[in-house]
Amino acid sequence: MKEPVRLRGLCGRRLRGAVCSTLAAALAACSTVQVRYPDGTTAYHGREQFAAYVEHVFRYHNRVLNDLIMATALAPAGDEPSDPTLQRAERRMTDSCRALNAAVTARIEGRRLGFFQGLALPEAVPACEAASRRLEALIPSI
Repeated sequence: MKEPVRLRGLCGRRLRGAVCSTLAAALAACSTVQVRYPDGTTAYHGREQFAAYVEHVFRYHNRVLNDLIMATALAPAGDEPSDPTLQRAERRMTDSCRALNAAVTARIEGRRLGFFQGLALPEAVPACEAASRRLEALIPSI
């Protein structure tokens, strides 16, 4: 009778640790979500509370984007803002909010969010909020 294959050595411990960490995170995700806000504070939210925070940030992000569009649309023709700081801030906000936008899009389309996409949200949502705040601060200078 063959003996079962066992993971040994450092690689085996790392793999077992990764699997245990992933399972622990999945189980914890069912009840609470740890969120680190842009000001550095950390809070634990229940599912509904976190969902409300996600919605708040999504709406805020869209309002900032709308304000940017309106500010650039109201600029005289041919005098579009070429402020590199503003352009970098917009690009960072777009990158930072990509996971949030993908999650909301999936929800609207009735698709389930992937496991790893769900795990990324507690970091992605505050990052999106912070990037939106930075861009919003630059909009009046247009």
